[in-house]
Amino acid sequence: MSIFKVKYFVAVVWLCLVMMGCGSKHELTMHFKKTVVFDNIGYASVRFGGFITTANGQQWVYFANAETGKKIVFYTLDGKKVYEVPLQKIHERGEMVGGIAIVDFKKIIVQTKYNNRLYVIDSSGAIGRVVNLPKTFPDGLGFELYSSFTNGSLLYKDNVLLNTSIDFPTDSNLSLEAAYNIYSKRKNAAPFFMMVPGLGSDTAGLVLGNKGFYGRFVKDGNVNVELGMYTCSADNDYIIQYSLYSDSIYISGKDLTINKAYQIRSKYTEIGAQPLANGATMGDSLELLALTSGLIINVNYDKYHHFYYLSVRHKVPMNSERKKMAEFSPWSIIVLDDNFNYIDELLMEPEKYVPGELLVVKDGILIFRIPQKLNEKTTFDWYEIKKG
Repeated sequence: MSIFKVKYFVAVVWLCLVMMGCGSKHELTMHFKKTVVFDNIGYASVRFGGFITTANGQQWVYFANAETGKKIVFYTLDGKKVYEVPLQKIHERGEMVGGIAIVDFKKIIVQTKYNNRLYVIDSSGAIGRVVNLPKTFPDGLGFELYSSFTNGSLLYKDNVLLNTSIDFPTDSNLSLEAAYNIYSKRKNAAPFFMMVPGLGSDTAGLVLGNKGFYGRFVKDGNVNVELGMYTCSADNDYIIQYSLYSDSIYISGKDLTINKAYQIRSKYTEIGAQPLANGATMGDSLELLALTSGLIINVNYDKYHHFYYLSVRHKVPMNSERKKMAEFSPWSIIVLDDNFNYIDELLMEPEKYVPGELLVVKDGILIFRIPQKLNEKTTFDWYEIKKG
């Protein structure tokens, strides 16, 4: 397996707030509301999904089928398609979509992979502006920008665009071991975040933050091919980071500097994994580490109920069978309040729901059901989360 494929299995980032205790007088229950069926939009489209309230108060969800369908599709909460925004004009320029920010229905920002560009488009898909971002750090090292592996939606607030997953190309002629070594050293020392402070011109500078974040976990001689994972919300000023290699979440503010870290404890699993030493069979070993370790895989903020939902995949025995049943990994949702105090942990059905794939709406959460056959329509179950 190549280093690039492995990154998508191991991908992970820090981006969260949270303080947890094991004993709490509050308990939550999940109340099934209904099943919502959308078109066959695919797993990748769900990762680029989100929820918006329109100017006239309508509640819509959206999914970006960025590669195959080349469009962003908006639906009502009953699964009815209401609008499509084509991405064809961006693809016609040879670009691949790496992240999306829905500013409003008339302004959408699309970040591309590999070329470090931003496209500002309207609801018809017409390109209004192309913003070229730097491709090298001040020291001359080249880099590429992705969105968070766990969430393809970017944050745009107060004319500032935030993203992470700074990645590095490596020489294809290198051995896998040598490529891992170079890549890991670059990753460990690099900034974690990039911020674009203004989109008023065709060339924008970057503000970089959290330099050396991975260096505290991964030492020289160990392999780090994570794509960064983080969560942020336009409804507060926190940025929450998390990693396969840590049992904590890390909180940053607008200055992109970590100011708090909270250890996360689950009733069902250990969280965090030890980085692996570099070696000849590293590809398969990294994949198994990612598939079998207990880790935080996503964080969602519920602005309506002031909850944080931490999706945690549980640790399982490390053996080759996990490759065949990765989609059935046991997992749970740890719920925190607005002050990051532990409230409860909700155990999920591993053969029914995709770990960590959920959308927060005004009246609960939509959880993505595992497809049972090819070309099956995308299905979510809608739950209300209530105390007591």
